[in-house]
Amino acid sequence: MNIFFDSSPLNSGHKGRGIGVYTKNLKSSLTKLSDISITSSIKDDTQLVHYPYFDFFFHTLPLIKKYKTIVTIHDTIPLVYPHQYKPGVKGWIRLQLQKLSLKGVDAIITDSKASKNDIHKYLKIDKKKIFTIPLAVPQDFVSAYKTSKPSASLENPYILYVGDINYNKNIPALINAFSRIDNKRVDLVIVSRALKNIHIKEAKVIYQAIKDNRISNRVQIYNNASTTKVANLYKSASWYIQPSLYEGFGLPILEAFYSHTPVICAKTSSLPEVSGEGVVYFNPNNITSITNSINQALSMKKSETSKLKELNRTQLKKFSWDSTAKQTRDVYSQVISQS
Repeated sequence: MNIFFDSSPLNSGHKGRGIGVYTKNLKSSLTKLSDISITSSIKDDTQLVHYPYFDFFFHTLPLIKKYKTIVTIHDTIPLVYPHQYKPGVKGWIRLQLQKLSLKGVDAIITDSKASKNDIHKYLKIDKKKIFTIPLAVPQDFVSAYKTSKPSASLENPYILYVGDINYNKNIPALINAFSRIDNKRVDLVIVSRALKNIHIKEAKVIYQAIKDNRISNRVQIYNNASTTKVANLYKSASWYIQPSLYEGFGLPILEAFYSHTPVICAKTSSLPEVSGEGVVYFNPNNITSITNSINQALSMKKSETSKLKELNRTQLKKFSWDSTAKQTRDVYSQVISQS
């Protein structure tokens, strides 16, 4: 099969974000398959075009398609929370064009069953055209973890969060909940490049929440951490926490599992699919629920956390980039074989 795989996210602002991670790891794994030829440009013998990204408010998917076309839609967050992701007039017009263009694709790939259901719900796409293919721990993280050492820069035990700070990440609620926990000798470590820019709305809200709750001495922020440093922080964390209101997948959960770090997690959207049974769940819309779950986790005996880690090791085995590539290859084959 001759496939044009659009790698443009690797040369844009998406490079260090989820779309870039997906594009890089999937392309690398696809090239290992003997029955696929991945090309860097569209050629006369191209059989299929795969766009590994979809932007709701920008024209990323052509209306006219000369070749069989697959697009990956990771989540529908802007449509789930329209009041938080206002497109403006131009953005709204582009959204209508993107919706129209979607009607002409041969298949859609997404990361989770939750995202599949929401693509069907918000974009009115037939579920038969949507294929759920999960992600896996990024290879860059695996390589960094193997050479990393436990972080020696933090004195107190800590709960770790790694990721963006968009509305759906629910970081202000995490900070409010953390300020109420019983054990005041535990810190919160937040790793996010987005917190470099203190002038954006989301960052202002987070820094203000830290100040208002008077926990500046217990919240450590890393806004320029290397992959090795992030791996160090995972390795030394007492717990990892994912407080999101909504996720299309949740890669940090798998990174925590790989690091043998137990997880406290919101029970919402795709996160139970990824996390399985070995995590401490909470309701992300309820501050008390988040606080209680953190208290529960921190009070666990070593034997209890060991049991969770064992469940997580089993859960992690369900995810690999080789499997992701093979499942993607199968969708390619199915689409190409269609008349």
